[in-house]
Amino acid sequence: MEILKALEACDDAQRAPVISRQRRLRRLDRACRRVEECVLKAHRVAGTIPLRSTRRAPARQHAAQVAGILRQQVARLDTEPQKAFADLGAMLATIGEQYAAGQVGALLDVKAHPDVQPLSTARQAIGETVRIAMALSAATVAAAVAAAVLPGLPLPGQARPWVTFGCAPVAALLTSGWNIFSKVVGLLPGRQ
Repeated sequence: MEILKALEACDDAQRAPVISRQRRLRRLDRACRRVEECVLKAHRVAGTIPLRSTRRAPARQHAAQVAGILRQQVARLDTEPQKAFADLGAMLATIGEQYAAGQVGALLDVKAHPDVQPLSTARQAIGETVRIAMALSAATVAAAVAAAVLPGLPLPGQARPWVTFGCAPVAALLTSGWNIFSKVVGLLPGRQ
């Protein structure tokens, strides 16, 4: 539905006289932003990719690339409007056709736009930050619990610091997974 609104806004802005195009361009910007949001969540909404599928990550990457291409195309409206309107309309139509066909991993040919940077989503950055914070918190709590519990266990005195130290990375690994754990280890001093 958002694609149709964006196509209509694109056509409306292209047909408008240059002197009265500003309001229509703002409407087109808002419509393209909504399309961008829909593209970024297409892999979830379309229902063609299961929640735990390995196809989700490539679909998310493709969506970020398509959103970046779309954003670059909208920016061209200010530099070369006539060509940009036609290209934007064709791009929106292609995205709509591919989505309707259920091909959320091939909304556009991203190889035709190798210089475009994928759109960095703040949600991914926030999620990764939260997972890193969880890993650090789990490591701290595990070390504190181990330090409190170990004096009551029959362990040799020299093993207690090693067991306490060993609990922290194990807890971080179990709560965050290997990918985030390796990033946390990379943050430690002395690592390059």
